[in-house]
Order: sequence, then C-alpha cells, then structure tokens
Amino acid sequence: MKRMVFVSLVLIILTTMAGAEEIRWIPVAASNPGLHDTQWTTDLWIYNRVFDAEIQVYLAFFPDAEGDLEPHEVMVTVAASSSLKIDDVVGQLLAENRPGAIRLRSEHPFEARSRTMNSGSGQGTYGQGIEGQPADNALFGSLLVGAANDPGPDGVRTNLGFVNPGEDDGDVFVVLSEQDTVTVIGTAYVELGPHGWYQANVFDLVGAADHVTDNAVVTCVFGRGLLPYLSRVDNRSGDATTVLPFTAQPVYTVPTDWQVDLTLTYSGGVTIDSLVYTGRDGADVTVSAPPSGFTVDLEFVSPAEFCYTVVGSTDSSGGQVVVEVLTARDGGLPASHRSTVGNGSAGPIESADCTNLY
Repeated sequence: MKRMVFVSLVLIILTTMAGAEEIRWIPVAASNPGLHDTQWTTDLWIYNRVFDAEIQVYLAFFPDAEGDLEPHEVMVTVAASSSLKIDDVVGQLLAENRPGAIRLRSEHPFEARSRTMNSGSGQGTYGQGIEGQPADNALFGSLLVGAANDPGPDGVRTNLGFVNPGEDDGDVFVVLSEQDTVTVIGTAYVELGPHGWYQANVFDLVGAADHVTDNAVVTCVFGRGLLPYLSRVDNRSGDATTVLPFTAQPVYTVPTDWQVDLTLTYSGGVTIDSLVYTGRDGADVTVSAPPSGFTVDLEFVSPAEFCYTVVGSTDSSGGQVVVEVLTARDGGLPASHRSTVGNGSAGPIESADCTNLY
C-alpha cells in the first residue's frame, strides 16, 4: 500500500509539472502620477508552485484598449517553491510609466499577487492588493457595487476597468445606476481589442461627472468574457480600494444595433466638395468629392446620434442634391429622412442634419 501511494504521488507531481501553459492577469498595475498629487506604483509577487525546480515566467504589459497579440515580454526566473518580489514592476521591469494590465505566463504552475499603492500623500503608502486572475475567471456579465463620486479634492472618485484576456474583440455595455433609488445615472459603450485594457472614471464615462452619490452599482454586459473591476479612490488621502465583480443576471441588455444607410445623389451642374458623416466610433468621417450615388452602410449602438454635412456648389445650370438617410433597428421597418437642396440658381450648397438613434 505504501508503495502504491508513493507511485501515485510521483505521478501527480509529474503531471502538475508537465501541464498546459498557466496564465495569470493582474487587471491593473501602474507607475505614474495621478489626480490630486497621487503617485502610483505596483509591487508584484510571483510564487513558484513547483517544489523542486526553478521556473521561467514571462510578463507582458497591455496599456490601451486596442490591445496587442504580439506584445514584448520580459522573462524572470523564480526559485523552486519560492516567491519572487519585483518592486515597481511596471516602471522598473517593464520600463513603462503609465497604467495597464500585466499578463504572466509560464509552462509551470505559479501564483501572482500585487500591491498597487499611492506614495504621494506624504503619510506613507496607501495600497490595494490585487490578485492574479486566471483567464477562466472572465465573465460575460457582472455587477460591481460600491461606486461613489463626489468631485473635488475632499471627495471620492471611482474608476471602472476591464481586461480582455481573449484574442478577439470584446465589447462592453455599461449601465451606472443609483442603488437606493434604482434609477439609471447613465450608460456607455466601450470597445476592447484582443488583450485590450481600459480604465476610466465611470461617472465621466457615462456623462455624469458632477453626479454625487455614495452607493451606485455598475452593470456590465459583455460580448465575450472579460475581467472587470472597480477602483474607488479617496481624493484626500489617495487611498484606493479594489472591488471585484460578482456574477448576476443582468437587469439590462445590450441595446440593439441601429442600421443606418446614407445615400448621396446629385444632378449635373452640382459639385460636391465634401461629405462628413458620423462613423461607427462616433468620430467624423470625411469623404472628399464623393460621386453621385455614394452610399455607406453603418451600425450604431443606441443611444447615439448620426449627423452629416454636405458642402458644395452649383453652376449657372443649377441642379439638386438629395441626401437620404434610412434608419432601422433589429430588422424593423426603416424610417426615412430625406433632404433636397438646390433651387436651380448658381451658388454655394450646404446641407446638414442630425438624427437621434434612441
């Protein structure tokens, strides 16, 4: 019996050491100054769970929403059954001076823990512990409680962040609500690329920067699995608290996409210099000298606003410009918005309009 136990133990150890690649994400780390004289740094601990061999762990930094499928990696070696501490991991090891997410990967089992702290108060450091998250922890919908906002140096702010651990785009619909009155403060839509990271003051994000509350809840609905978090910061001390999500049936759903079809046609005698219209990301798209019959098909997530401007002129022979906008949601019947410009006389032409997609 003892021999059988010994053999089983050896098999367990060998299986553990030869397992699939292990990945952990630190959802947020930093090495940079922040609001109200804060100075943020992150210390990292990596623990080697292999009891009799050192391991190599590869670290990569993801500082923006676009993400990166081929990031630069830095390798560290961790002794057998030991932890490695890396002070100011973002600034010193990864040579970055901004916030972002850290991915750690190894062919052997390990754990990761971090402490992100503010040292700018002059009263020592105020820190928050953040655990390394496996990609399997990614959620398709979550609630985050405890969001608060009171602008000014004596108030409080709350940042909302996401990590996309996957290799495809991951979109997020955010609803910020008052917990006590169950009223919506605001909504927003965030796009994340593969391995993208995003963080913003959640009240700024939904257009409610001046809203004061001590008990708001954030509902997140994801197009694919993401790792969300809240970071609530006391503006006086720079003390921060990380709030991790829990799964729940979301009260809200991602708004249905609006389909928008824009068509520009014009007759002889008309010269169109430019067409400007609202693109999918909300930024203006400019088309120089578009031909008659120009068409563009777009999708928007409501709430949104679609606008266009046509600038040109007619010669002495006159002519007309017709701009037609068709909007429909979820395959429904389209609504038509038609504008005709030009009265047969020479002169400048300018046509502009906006349509709310609500």
